[in-house]
Amino acid sequence: MHHQSRMFDNIGSIALGPGLMYLLDPVQGRRRRALVRDQCASGMRQWSDILDKAARDLGNSIREMVAEAQAA
Repeated sequence: MHHQSRMFDNIGSIALGPGLMYLLDPVQGRRRRALVRDQCASGMRQWSDILDKAARDLGNSIREMVAEAQAA
């Protein structure tokens, strides 16, 4: 197990260099960073919408169970 963890650490370290070069490129880095920022913001909004819907569904289910319990 320890060997596998070290292997993933090494792969992550190797991938870090090109990733930094991609984002810190003096010519296109600003555009790439803005794209990553915008994609992250969009993902956060989508998760927020999913969590809001789940909370509403849970609230509705609880209200329904309470109403059924009171009617019984």
